[in-house]
Parts: sequence; structure tokens; C-alpha cells
Amino acid sequence: MPYLDFTASILPEMQAIINDMYGTSYKGYLKGLFLEAKTIELFLLQIEQLDKRDFATHKKLRKQDIDRLYEIKKQLELNFDQSFSIAALARKAGINSMKLKTGFKQLFNTTVFGYLHTVRMQEAKRLLMEENMYVNEVADRIGYKYPHHFTAAFKKQFSITPSQLRK
Repeated sequence: MPYLDFTASILPEMQAIINDMYGTSYKGYLKGLFLEAKTIELFLLQIEQLDKRDFATHKKLRKQDIDRLYEIKKQLELNFDQSFSIAALARKAGINSMKLKTGFKQLFNTTVFGYLHTVRMQEAKRLLMEENMYVNEVADRIGYKYPHHFTAAFKKQFSITPSQLRK
């Protein structure tokens, strides 16, 4: 049974759902419905990961490589405000660049920089909503040199500008 060893990763979209669940302002019956809907949404994202899993491809990755890829993922999450290169990340993890790119895509269903971008945008959204930070501050905090580049990326990700979100 190859599905028995499956462990779903917590994707940035999942973390956003969990944050929504903690931060809901609904009360009573509506809160219960909201939490139930969000739980189903989380479950569907996990099932989607299982559905997309390619067992033959995963078997090509050694356990040691998988551990290194998870370490890179963790480093991206902890240091999302820094600049990275594939070569530097691969060197730090002790794997080659090609294995980093293909392995990351196989394990997490996204590219290294696609994942980093999603983590940055989720953190930006959190800073805007929970910390009430200004757009320029958020752009700087998550590693954007130019606030207008951040605003464009944020709008592309969430279909709303950071300023509109703060209102």
C-alpha cells in the first residue's frame, strides 16, 4: 500500500486557511459552519497532494535527498526576506542544482522560487492585516527593493492591492 507512507506538506495556502480559522470573527452557528468549510478545504488540499503524487518519480529521490529538500524548504520559510540563488541553496544543502530544482518540484508541486514567492505573499498579507504595517514597510520586510514591484506582485497573487486590503 504505497499511500500508507504519504504525509501531506503544509503548503502556504493551507497555512493561510489555518490562519483564517484562528482569526475568524464569526460566532456561534456561523463559526461552526465556517470552520467546517475551512476544514473541508484543508482536507481537499491534502487529497490533491496525494492525487498529484507520482510514486515512481519519488522513488528516484533518496531519503537523504528528500531530507535535504525539506531543509531547503524550511530555510526558505525562515529566511523569506533574503535573496537566494539555486546554486547557493544547492551548495548549502549538499546536492546539485538539477536535483534541487527537479526534486523540489516533485516533492512540493511547485518550483523553489514559486514557493518562496507564495511564502512572501502570505507573510505580506499577514503583516498588512494583523500588524497594520504600511505597504512600504511590508515590501521592505519581505525583501522587495521597490514597493511598486511588491504592489504588482501582491495584486497578481490576491487580485487586490495591499492598500485595498488594509481598508
